[in-house]
Amino acid sequence: MPKNQIPAFQEIKVKLAGLKRSRKFYDWRDVPDLADKLNLILDDIFLAELASEDRILLVKEFYCCDKTVFNNCDDSSGQIGDIFRYSAKDLFWMTASRILDKSFVFSVISGLLQENQYSARDTLLDDVKGSLSENEMRILIDLLWKTYEQNPAKKNEYSDYLHGIRSLAGQIPDPELYEKICKKINPDLNLFDILTISEVYLNSGQAEMALEWIETFTIERDYLLKEYLNLLFSIYKKLGHHDEALDTAWRLFRNKPDMDNFERIVGESGEAERGRLISELKDEFLRSPEFSYDRALFLIDCGGVEEAGEYLIVRRSELDGNRYSTLLDFTKALEKRRLFLPACIIYRTLLESILARVISKYYPYAVRYLRKLDKLSPLVSDWRDIMPHTEYLKELSEKHRLKVKFWSLYSG
Repeated sequence: MPKNQIPAFQEIKVKLAGLKRSRKFYDWRDVPDLADKLNLILDDIFLAELASEDRILLVKEFYCCDKTVFNNCDDSSGQIGDIFRYSAKDLFWMTASRILDKSFVFSVISGLLQENQYSARDTLLDDVKGSLSENEMRILIDLLWKTYEQNPAKKNEYSDYLHGIRSLAGQIPDPELYEKICKKINPDLNLFDILTISEVYLNSGQAEMALEWIETFTIERDYLLKEYLNLLFSIYKKLGHHDEALDTAWRLFRNKPDMDNFERIVGESGEAERGRLISELKDEFLRSPEFSYDRALFLIDCGGVEEAGEYLIVRRSELDGNRYSTLLDFTKALEKRRLFLPACIIYRTLLESILARVISKYYPYAVRYLRKLDKLSPLVSDWRDIMPHTEYLKELSEKHRLKVKFWSLYSG
């Protein structure tokens, strides 16, 4: 049966046509409703009993609704954009992988890239290595390049073809082509370009060229520092430059002291050095006046929960109740080791942060923290120079006596 006579095909076409004609505006509060509507259409396309060629044409039509959709919604959350960039793309390639005539798929891609004013199709050619062979990717590259070159008066309209070629070249990987396209897009290569060119050379097995490229990278503050150091470490590892790899591992750790970066140091130093390194880092962190949530978490993760507790007690004035997720993770480890004083300090921080905001909808959390303090405080054997719970509760009651709703919840 011709596709225009297949009921499922026609029903979905009607839904897509209605989406294109729609003039209803969805503000940020209503965007989830629009997201549900779009996801249901993609589900219909996925579940319909159709030939893969028909299904991919419907996905194309879905993409072509982007202008109307984005003009009719406040997508400040990015929720709608993600549906086009990820959900629709996944369905596209799941369908495309079942089509033997890849020239048909490529013609659809070419049409989609020509009109991408809303960036909804930016990811269409990302991560396609599992769906296309290297030869097929090179055929698609040739098609996109020829189309781009044949439209000299409309280079801006066809700029997404270059971005598509660059993405494919990176996946092959073909570093020479990737470098050429990067320079075509932006003759004055930026820091991100330099890093990605270096990475593609590394992935192609040309570590020396990767090193040449990354050595042209100039660090500006913390911009791309993590990415730069990670790539530099991988290059040194590939080249067998042990001393440089160890130095870079330490730079990574100093930038973010976590277990992943610590394991890199151990990998270069030798497992026999693990204990000594942990001991030295514990001493260093406790001596340093600097406060860092990453350092506290590292102390916990490396087995130094007692040291983490001491670290938090000394630096308690630096704690921020808005970091409640991190702080609550700390309390779990501290309570498990019966380190109740630092745990109480954290619960006080969380409690006071909520009461200072004077937002009553958060009072149930504040009540939970105060009751936790009531439970843990008798277990603290030494308050040191910190106000004991009885005095603390009296002072808290006086300071926040006008927060009637909070005290009502606490007493209830």
